[in-house]
Amino acid sequence: MNLNNIKEKKLLILIISYLIITILLSFNYYHLYINTINPLFFLIIIFYSIYELKKSYIRFKDSNNYNFKMFIIVIIYLVFLFNLGFIIGYARSPYSHTIRGIIKNIYQLVIPIIGIELIRGILIVKNRNNKGLIFLITLILILLEVNYWALFSNINNPERFFQYFCSTILPLIFSSSVYSYLCYHTSYKLPLIFRIFEIAFQLLLPIYPNINWFVTGSIGIIVPIIIFFLFKYRYFKIKNNDRKMKSNKFGMAFSIIFAIFLVAFMLGFFKYEMVAILSNSMYPSYERGDIVIYEKINDLELQNIPNNSIIVYTIGNQIIAHRIVDVVEENGTIKYRTKGDYNNAPDSRLVSLEQIKGVYVLHIKYLGFPAVWLNEFFNKEEAVVETK
Repeated sequence: MNLNNIKEKKLLILIISYLIITILLSFNYYHLYINTINPLFFLIIIFYSIYELKKSYIRFKDSNNYNFKMFIIVIIYLVFLFNLGFIIGYARSPYSHTIRGIIKNIYQLVIPIIGIELIRGILIVKNRNNKGLIFLITLILILLEVNYWALFSNINNPERFFQYFCSTILPLIFSSSVYSYLCYHTSYKLPLIFRIFEIAFQLLLPIYPNINWFVTGSIGIIVPIIIFFLFKYRYFKIKNNDRKMKSNKFGMAFSIIFAIFLVAFMLGFFKYEMVAILSNSMYPSYERGDIVIYEKINDLELQNIPNNSIIVYTIGNQIIAHRIVDVVEENGTIKYRTKGDYNNAPDSRLVSLEQIKGVYVLHIKYLGFPAVWLNEFFNKEEAVVETK
């Protein structure tokens, strides 16, 4: 990368310097940094950026149409996100909704987002021919948005660190990469529209879907990918004057449908779900590292599961898939005695109907090993099921 060809070199050096300051302040002066220094810095950047963009910004052809499309995309996304709450429940918003609280949240959270996207717009617009620099800019902006206090607070707890990385860092990498792509090919206004509406949704609503870290991370990765394919398709449609559009349409449609299907499957929208097998207690029916697909069943079916069926059920935080060896009626309530095919004795505890998640349908070899390795890494031991 030739440094002499970089435009807005002073701004780039300023941002790199501020990144170093950010990391240092996050350890000892986190509250001062997050409440005062960070928003004040980006407020100054906003005024500077508005001036610079007026001088250098080149209006993209059909930009109003692109802006409108992004507006529609973000509205559909937020409606989908809000309606998840009807399925998985809602939680109270952690943000204050008093006038003072809203102003404080805008200052602390919205101002930095606007500043970052305006920086992205200036540096990418003025260095469109330098793809190596665009990659560096994207990396710096990713690092600027990392909450280092939260990152290093969780570093001594591998499980919490992994959850934070998957729910926050990975989505940040995907989304920031897509924002830079949009700036490069279209306009800095597109990521700005998406991000302002998204943060307003989080700050202003009194309730929010009660989604866990896994779903948060999954949505945070899949949504930017969908946006990428939507605008990539539109960009190449203009660039190629509608040539080769049949293959592009098919690829885009397949990618979006697959992403939507994946999110819906992970959220449990379908009749079937899956679980990774952590032990060899059911060998040779299936073994450690396999994925079991099970069918969710209704209350009536729960009381009439045939003997010898394999059921998926929970004990505390552990999910087990064992075979029914006996049906027991206890105080007028049906319970099931289970046993792993490889175990010498039945499981020590009867399984109540409330514990059952579903009935085994099929299994897929080896696909569950990533989950197995993560479980063993966090728990430092292989999963076992207590037997008599």
